[in-house]
Amino acid sequence: MRSPPQLKSSHPIASCFTRLRPRLAAAAVFVVAVGVCAPASADDAVAKSIMEEAVGQIAGRKYDDALGVIQAALDSCKESPCSSAVEADIYMNQGIAYGLKDNADKARASFQAGLAKKPNAEPTAKFMNKKLKQLFSEAQAKAKTPEPVQPGTLTSAQENALDGARRQLKANDWEGCLASMVQSLSGGDYAAGKLMSARCQDKGNLLIEAKRDAEAAVAMAKSNGNGALTKEAEDVVAQLDGDLPRINLKFQAGVTDLVVKIDGVKVDDALIRAPLSNNPGTVLVEVTGKRGGEPYEFSKKVTFERSESIELDVSSSETPLQACYRKARNANERKACDDKYNPGAKGLNVKAGLEVSSYNDTNQVDVVSPALYFAAVQPTQGWNLGGQAIVDVVSTASADIVAMASRRFDQARVGASLGGGYKVGAATLGLTGATSVENDYVARTGGVSISADVFDKMVSPYLTYDFGADILGRAKTDFAVFSRDLYRHNFNFGVSAVFNASTVAVLGGTVELDLGDSSKPYRYIPMFDATVAPEIPIGASAALVAAGRLSTMPLEQLPTKRKRYAALLGLLHRFDTATLRGTERFYIDDWGQLASTTDIRFLWDFFEGKAKGGGAGYPQLRLSPHARFNYQGPVSFWQRAYVASQSLGGYDIPKYRTADRELGPLWAATGGLGLRTAFSHVVSLNVQVEGVYTQFLDDLYLFDRWGLFTASTLELEFN
Repeated sequence: MRSPPQLKSSHPIASCFTRLRPRLAAAAVFVVAVGVCAPASADDAVAKSIMEEAVGQIAGRKYDDALGVIQAALDSCKESPCSSAVEADIYMNQGIAYGLKDNADKARASFQAGLAKKPNAEPTAKFMNKKLKQLFSEAQAKAKTPEPVQPGTLTSAQENALDGARRQLKANDWEGCLASMVQSLSGGDYAAGKLMSARCQDKGNLLIEAKRDAEAAVAMAKSNGNGALTKEAEDVVAQLDGDLPRINLKFQAGVTDLVVKIDGVKVDDALIRAPLSNNPGTVLVEVTGKRGGEPYEFSKKVTFERSESIELDVSSSETPLQACYRKARNANERKACDDKYNPGAKGLNVKAGLEVSSYNDTNQVDVVSPALYFAAVQPTQGWNLGGQAIVDVVSTASADIVAMASRRFDQARVGASLGGGYKVGAATLGLTGATSVENDYVARTGGVSISADVFDKMVSPYLTYDFGADILGRAKTDFAVFSRDLYRHNFNFGVSAVFNASTVAVLGGTVELDLGDSSKPYRYIPMFDATVAPEIPIGASAALVAAGRLSTMPLEQLPTKRKRYAALLGLLHRFDTATLRGTERFYIDDWGQLASTTDIRFLWDFFEGKAKGGGAGYPQLRLSPHARFNYQGPVSFWQRAYVASQSLGGYDIPKYRTADRELGPLWAATGGLGLRTAFSHVVSLNVQVEGVYTQFLDDLYLFDRWGLFTASTLELEFN
């Protein structure tokens, strides 16, 4: 099927006029040009009208002008096919014009071409003199005894198809080029057609298919004895072979029963360890098999460029023990995994650690927190138990306190927590309790939880409820003299989903109801006249605040109820030797505060050690860069400088007022690095160092704060 010609002129009549002008008489130029440029396939009557013009020129002995019109008509029929009868008539008139010009060879050839289109074609009788009749008879005789066709000789239809495909390829329409050749080859394969098909596919990056067609063209051209076409096709095969990307798969040791698929197509088992050819682009490489008797899976997307050679390490970080655990549906099956892959294990895994952390910032806050913790997990029997004891030693002289000319103070908080769970079928039930005591605050919390593993442990919903009953007091004041009760109801719910062996996503939410007056009994709020308040700048110094404020400084007063809501989206993905963990948390409450927190941690393992009994190995060195960004808006009653007005009874002050920076607008960025080194499968040391920068966007006393957090943990883990 032919494509329309690419015309350079802005109008097809103008283009055709330019092509015909040297050949036509001035009087007939425009009429004939319009006729020739009209699509012959639309109406053969157009071609016939052109021939009437040519016949008139022959009658007027204007043979050259007639031949120009006739040749233009033939060119038009090549671009848009005419019927065989019309083409035969054109050739007959061409033969007459050549014969009257005494060009016998061309006349005879034209008659013969017309007879090839229509065997019973006849030239116009009125022009047939004795000489023309003789030439026509010779053409008829030759047409009845055609010369034998040489093998590989192209038909006119094949030549037309090749010409059209070349034009499409030149216009970068490789799909149209390929469609033209598919249609042409549907009538039978031929060497030139196969080679052109290869060129079309090469342009579209279908190199494997192109090479196959080019090799077929080589075989056909050799069979036809066409040395030139054979050489041309061999060159194309060599070029395609060099352009083909290749991938070498390097398989992990100990994997058997390998099955390799590329974009879902299975690779012959005999070829999987040889370089595999592929078309340029992105493909999915999938490998399955068995490792240690357990199912083994690997998948990765790979992108190829022309001539690129890639080596792909096919390895999975999942050990046979982990694969067995993943398939286990109950405690007995998990015990069977331990018996098979970790026979030395007793099933009870115990972890204990000593951690010392510290925090220091430019707001003169220093905290040291030693802590002890332990956890015990019995996966085969389905229970777990854990606890923690911590002491926070805080030394502070914050701007709020300094502003009130109060001395620096030290205090300690002692806290402890204990929790456990038990698995019942697919569900795990849990209980937790925690308490902490300091000189002016007692916190107590108890909670219950339920979680489950459903859909072959691919989905795990959870729900927790915690109840808090706290007491807020004053330092060095008995709770019987001054105290406030604070209550807290907290619901956490969500679901984790396992997408594959490497990726887990978590979607969760929190609803919390706080009851009670949590206003700080030490925090006094400066008040300002309405004309002064707008002039108090962000981060105003204590001296400036003292100079501008009114004489009254009421205590902080917060609402006695607060409803909090949060949503969490988390994603964890395991690479070959690293894990990416990211969370996004959105927060809103009925005090009008909005907040967002983004947290990303990357854990990178080096030099994996070997565990006892052939179980999971341990990373001897792990680096974990960490980044966190938090932004929050203010509560609805937040003011940098609160306004009070004079009244008969003193001052009228705002009902709600606070100087707590955690209730004002701010943003904070955290960046740090963790290092874990495992001395054996029992002992490891963790060190974490992080820097925190906080900017307060609408606050007194402080504009920003720099902080440094460090933590060192010595951990023991054993079965």
